[in-house]
Amino acid sequence: MKVTSVVDGPLPAGSVFAGRYRIERVIAHGERKWTYLASDMKANGRRQVALAVMEPGSASAASHREVEMMGKVGQHDYIVTLYDFDLDAPGPYLVFEYLPHGRLRDYIRDLQTSGAQVPLADFFRAVRQLCRALAHVHGRGVIHRDVAATNILLDERDVAHLGDFDMAISVEEADMELSFRSRRRALPLRSC
Repeated sequence: MKVTSVVDGPLPAGSVFAGRYRIERVIAHGERKWTYLASDMKANGRRQVALAVMEPGSASAASHREVEMMGKVGQHDYIVTLYDFDLDAPGPYLVFEYLPHGRLRDYIRDLQTSGAQVPLADFFRAVRQLCRALAHVHGRGVIHRDVAATNILLDERDVAHLGDFDMAISVEEADMELSFRSRRRALPLRSC
């Protein structure tokens, strides 16, 4: 079955989206977006991807910003890779590297639920990886602005990857924002 958009719920397993991505299962869903584990048929089905499909017409400014900022950042060992996107399609979509161990937040919560703690060596390794990712991001003139355990994903070797760039801004935008805020604070107060 060939499918081009999502309207009334999840795409069925085995269906092919955008002529390229075979749906395996739902990973997550939100109000207007479904995220699937899918196989990239152009890579002979050998590459698993996270396919985020939005409702028609719901590609937001944040989605466009994420694509723009990830393009500016480029590839890095500790940053989630954006493989493909079409925000103008009837069912707008983003295709990311699939990281099978999920979010760092869930990893920490699972450990806490079982009464365990994050091993110190794992903690310091993840912090080093995140610092390298942020150094790369900042070196490319981008500020992430949403570094959180929900936006750090783990691969099959528990290597941390920074993702979710929809709140990121360029250094130039940040400078303008700070300049504007400074000028607003300097304005004299008026009495009523």
